[in-house]
Amino acid sequence: MRKKQILKKLLAMAALLGAGAAGAQVTQGAVVPAAPAQPVSVQSLTLGDLADMARDVEFEKQRRALREAKGAAESKAPIPVPVRKVKVAPKPITPEGLQVRAIFGTKSSETIRFYTKSGQFEDHQVGDTVQGWTIINVVNEWVTLQKGKVTYPLALQMLAVVVEPADGGADVGPVAKNAVQSGPLPNPNLAGSK
Repeated sequence: MRKKQILKKLLAMAALLGAGAAGAQVTQGAVVPAAPAQPVSVQSLTLGDLADMARDVEFEKQRRALREAKGAAESKAPIPVPVRKVKVAPKPITPEGLQVRAIFGTKSSETIRFYTKSGQFEDHQVGDTVQGWTIINVVNEWVTLQKGKVTYPLALQMLAVVVEPADGGADVGPVAKNAVQSGPLPNPNLAGSK
């Protein structure tokens, strides 16, 4: 295939040289008086020289194509982006299923009655541990619990007791809501069912 290309180029160059020589003869023979013949320097090329020239042209085309391909590859290379680690807020730690149902006793020895997630009532004092939480403080109707570095306030949950007269008679009077009645606390499992 290369031989065919080389031959075509040789024929094209020979045609150009022949046409140039024929044109020079026509202009000399037409109107211009014969001038002393000046020697024309004609470079004679061999087939090897022409093949070398063709090889150089092909080599240069390939080098140019490689440079362009390399430049395109470098420009299309992805730019590394630094990866940022997103910090997700930790899940809040809360005492699950733990409720304060009563606070009683004197200021120095208060007892807190908890209703636990296992469905039991437990009495504890400041400094005790319930479900992994340490009781650190009791202020008014608030019990402060601590687990590790997390502190969590729990409010006293009081049940309102409504008393209705059994005989349908007169109303006994207004019953204060959120009042603690004396005696044992009702079972919370039975409070909602009738």
